[in-house]
Amino acid sequence: MTDTSPVPTEEDLDHVLQRSLELLRSLKSVLEDCEFDDSVRPFHVLATCDLAIEHGVSICVLVESGNLASANVLLRTQFEAVARALWMSICSEIDWFEIYSEQTRAAPLKLPKCLPAVDKALMQLNQQASHIAGQLLAIKAAAWDALNSFVHSGAVPAAMQQRGYMPNEAIGTVCNANGLTTMAFANMAMLAQDAARMKRLSELQLEFYDCLPPLIPYAARTAPGPQI
Repeated sequence: MTDTSPVPTEEDLDHVLQRSLELLRSLKSVLEDCEFDDSVRPFHVLATCDLAIEHGVSICVLVESGNLASANVLLRTQFEAVARALWMSICSEIDWFEIYSEQTRAAPLKLPKCLPAVDKALMQLNQQASHIAGQLLAIKAAAWDALNSFVHSGAVPAAMQQRGYMPNEAIGTVCNANGLTTMAFANMAMLAQDAARMKRLSELQLEFYDCLPPLIPYAARTAPGPQI
């Protein structure tokens, strides 16, 4: 069966980038004035979520500038930040944060030894919150090899540099980045245990379907555990 879907154009990419800016503004408005306690878990989770959000914004800027290779390098970094922030929220024990803080203070430029690799973090997250991990695992399964190629200057980015980037490739990168950014905001709302804000995030996912990957709306999930 032949796919008759229209091929995305530069105008479509411009639309997705504009909608991405509107999405970011809406996400920020949901978390405006949100209060968190001053314990160690929120401190580290919020810092990592903020990092993921900054990466998401930068990816959109890079794509708009025509620098898709750099955007895809950053997409993998954003993925790792979102995965680790969710692992910290859901899987880690309070004692772990004390060890993490000690190792960070002792060697601030080194990755703490207690921080699990992304694969291990996703495995544990899948055991405790499969409906959340499933979103990340789907992205990883579809894009990880290509993202690694971008990070290590492999054949994929080299070939794309020679032939030029297609609008659909740029749109895919932006939509995935927006999805990860939305997950970071949802993690923050979950951390605050604010059901109203989480509900509004669910609504935004539906409102901005045209610049997000096709994920299951948060409010529609029935799996046990925190609803991100």
